[in-house]
Amino acid sequence: MTPWSPRGHIVGNYGLVALTALLFVSYLVVLPDTFPTRDNVSSILSNQAVPALLALGATIPIATGKFDLSIGYGLGLAYVLVMHLIVDEGMPWPLACLAVVLGGALSGALNGVIVEFARIDSFIATLGTGSIMYALTGWLTDDARIMPGPQGLPTSFTGLYDARFLGLPTPRRSHPRPPGSGGGYHIVHGIGPSMVFRAEVFRRSSR
Repeated sequence: MTPWSPRGHIVGNYGLVALTALLFVSYLVVLPDTFPTRDNVSSILSNQAVPALLALGATIPIATGKFDLSIGYGLGLAYVLVMHLIVDEGMPWPLACLAVVLGGALSGALNGVIVEFARIDSFIATLGTGSIMYALTGWLTDDARIMPGPQGLPTSFTGLYDARFLGLPTPRRSHPRPPGSGGGYHIVHGIGPSMVFRAEVFRRSSR
């Protein structure tokens, strides 16, 4: 049995934080005119908000010694489901977004129940639920684009693209801006590696 080492404990707990601080200081020194600027901070927060939220969602099961491989599949399903509810079902976009958030909470709870109570390995369980999400995404899109009708998407929905919070732009995907009319905006299924909003109920087994 390896003896407990205070140095190893400190490195394991704070090494990543120290590395982040070191990188931050390095960029400050190397790029003093472009890195510590409002535009750069705004760009980072806007472009990396979705991956950051996904990482936070994945951190919870990882901290308990579990894995959630369904996260990316759920994200793809979330995008497709919002467009499906708005375009194909005519649902108001706030209700569509709320439905997707609730679906994300349900999927996270389902993963937790399967892993904790059914005693199925998290790697296998979440890979299975992720595969189901992937299949649902393909079924909703029929392996094609979801195109708005002649009236386009609701302007209040597309207006979120230019919305700002505390002076910073809200997170957005790298797709071209959805037009107010016509059908240039699309979402392709299978965006890869769960909902941005998740309810993870994994916990470390005391056994």
